[in-house]
Amino acid sequence: MNGIYKKQQCFFYHQKTAVADDLVQALNLQGIRITPYFLSLKCTELNNALIVYKTSSLLIIYNFIYFKPMQLNINKKTTLLLAAIIIFLASCKKDKQESEVFEGTKISMGNGKAWSWIQMKPYSQQPEIIGISFTQDAFVNLSAGSMTEHDIPFELDMPFQKEYSPFNHIVVDWNPHGHTPVGIYDKPHFDFHFYMITEAERKQIPDYNADSTKYQLFPLPDYFPTNYFPIPEGEKMMGKHWVDVTSPELNPTNLQPFTQTFIYGSYNGKVTFYEPMATLSFMTTTNSFTRDIPQPLKYAKPGYYPTQLSITKSGNTTELKLTDFVYHPQS
Repeated sequence: MNGIYKKQQCFFYHQKTAVADDLVQALNLQGIRITPYFLSLKCTELNNALIVYKTSSLLIIYNFIYFKPMQLNINKKTTLLLAAIIIFLASCKKDKQESEVFEGTKISMGNGKAWSWIQMKPYSQQPEIIGISFTQDAFVNLSAGSMTEHDIPFELDMPFQKEYSPFNHIVVDWNPHGHTPVGIYDKPHFDFHFYMITEAERKQIPDYNADSTKYQLFPLPDYFPTNYFPIPEGEKMMGKHWVDVTSPELNPTNLQPFTQTFIYGSYNGKVTFYEPMATLSFMTTTNSFTRDIPQPLKYAKPGYYPTQLSITKSGNTTELKLTDFVYHPQS
C-alpha cells in the first residue's frame, strides 16, 4: 500500500496498477512524497482530500468532488488520467470494503512471540479492534522471577494508527507470583496495561515510597465507572490502581477465585491506563470469552473508546482484543 501527501491534501492507492503508477509518477514530478502506510498521515482536512483506493479489482476515487486541480498545479496529462479513472469507476461495481489491519513489532515472550495490532474501519479514522496476539508457546518457559520482583514487563509498540485511539503503548506485565492483595491476586497472572500516556511519561513515575504526591491526585469520580475505588499505595512506572469492588474476586457476599478482571489506572489527576488482568491458567485454557468493559460517565479526551473485551484462541494464536469502540466527546 502506498500514499501520496502534499500540504493538506492526501492521496492513497492500493496495489500496483498502470493507471495508479502513471498518476503517482505525474504527481511525483511535482515533488509529492511517497509514504508506505495507508492512514499513516495526519491531514488537517482529510475530508477535503482526494483518496485513490484500489481493492482487489477496482480503483476508487473517494471525495473527488472536493479536489481542485489548481491547488496542486496538475497539468493536462494528469487531469486526463483522473478523468479516465472516473469513467472507469462509473462502469464498475464497487467491491466490498475491507478493514485494514496494522501490526506492531513482534517481540520474544516465553518460547514464542507477542505483538500488538489495530484493525481500522474502512476509509475512516475509527478503530474497530485493538488487540494483542500471542503464539501459544509465548506462555511456555516464562521467567519464574523472584519474590522481590513481582512483575516482568514485555513492552509492545503500537502501529501508527494508535493516534486514532486513546492508547499510546502497551505493556504486558507477567507476575509469576502474583501481587497484593494476598489471597486475591497472588496467583500467576498477566497485567495487560493499555497506557494513555507516553512511554517517557510513564517511566518518570517514581516509586510510591519516594514520592506519593501525584499518586494521590485523583481524577473526579465521574471519570471512573461506578463501583471503582483505589487500592492502597501505587506502582513505580505505572501509577494508582482502581478496582471494581463488585468483581467476583472482591465480592464479600459471594467471593470467587480470581480468573480475570478489569482495572483502571490514574496518575497526577488523570486516568492513565486500562488494565485487563487474567491468570496464566485462564489465558491458556480459555477458547472464547467476552465481557463488558465498565464505562465512566465522563472522558477527559475525545475519541473512540472500547466497550468490550474478548479473549479467543484460534489455531496457534491467542488474542486479547478491545472491541466495539464508541466515540465520546471531551467532558
